[in-house]
Amino acid sequence: MEDEIEKEKAEKTIVTEQILSNIIDFFPDPIIVIDKEGRVIIWNKATEELTGTLAVEVIGQEKYAAGLAFYGEKRPILIDLALESDDVLEKKYPLLKREGAVIIGENFTPKTLGGKGNCSWGRATTLCDENGNVIGAVEVVRDVTERKQQEDVLKKKITELEKMDGLAIERELRMAELKKTIKELQKKLGI
Repeated sequence: MEDEIEKEKAEKTIVTEQILSNIIDFFPDPIIVIDKEGRVIIWNKATEELTGTLAVEVIGQEKYAAGLAFYGEKRPILIDLALESDDVLEKKYPLLKREGAVIIGENFTPKTLGGKGNCSWGRATTLCDENGNVIGAVEVVRDVTERKQQEDVLKKKITELEKMDGLAIERELRMAELKKTIKELQKKLGI
């Protein structure tokens, strides 16, 4: 009887693990998971699509191997910062902030999208076991290139408007000055 119960538990565990694996693999955003040594242990289909690097090419590789897919060189990426701070690397991110255990960053990744590159935004945090021991880290990535391009267009439009506003104000000041000069001349001429 106990053997049947254990067998049933094992079968349920396998089914649960397969469901979780499918959720991660088919999640629409890129997901990366590394172990505490920095080796990639999960690289979902969306990550493959973004980077052009298959999971089998990166899973199990040494620390910083994921950097090749994003930057063309073995280097730490955002997920690595969840495990250990690196002041030099953190300065390479134009947007980087920490919210408790979560690190949020945005950076241009030149090797993604077939070498066209993109602006990637990610959130990473440590993974802990049931005792609170760090066992790795997870990162979710989003391609925010379109949003970044829209922000750049908006910034240019704001600059243009500010310039126009400055010209309009300058014109109004000149008009007021000319009106004052005209009134002075009219007064002198008795008109």
